[in-house]
Amino acid sequence: MPPTVSLEFPAGALSGSTEISLTPRIVGAFPSDAGIPVTGTAFDVGPAGTTLGVPARLEVAVDSALLALGDEVRLSIAMLLPDGTLDTYGTTYDITNGILTAQIDRLGPIAVIVTADAIALLAGNPAALTGGSFPPPPAPSAGGAALVDPGTTLFESS
Repeated sequence: MPPTVSLEFPAGALSGSTEISLTPRIVGAFPSDAGIPVTGTAFDVGPAGTTLGVPARLEVAVDSALLALGDEVRLSIAMLLPDGTLDTYGTTYDITNGILTAQIDRLGPIAVIVTADAIALLAGNPAALTGGSFPPPPAPSAGGAALVDPGTTLFESS
């Protein structure tokens, strides 16, 4: 699967007529502070530094042959900010079609990364999650299922 990328701007994302560039990133290495970049998935999206009024939908094809066991749940989009720091975006990965999707709120250099701060998977059939802990479920009320208060943490990674 050749690396491909698409960017969809909804109404209100750009403040006016803007020329958008989207090119493979071939100049300068992508920092790996937030995770390990996936080969062939770094792009320069410009004009860099443009803030969007409404998030745009970014889709990047990620060949599963480039991923190790469990990497699918650790994929993220990293964006290189003008000050040299990285910002990461939550994603969804369609394992059947190999498409990683994120909502981005600005433009700049991006790359698909495999984050190091996610729950690891154990090999097996089916794969099992490791790490993290779930608190005991709340006791059911007399009237049926218990409600969870806003702000209650239902899962914490250790």
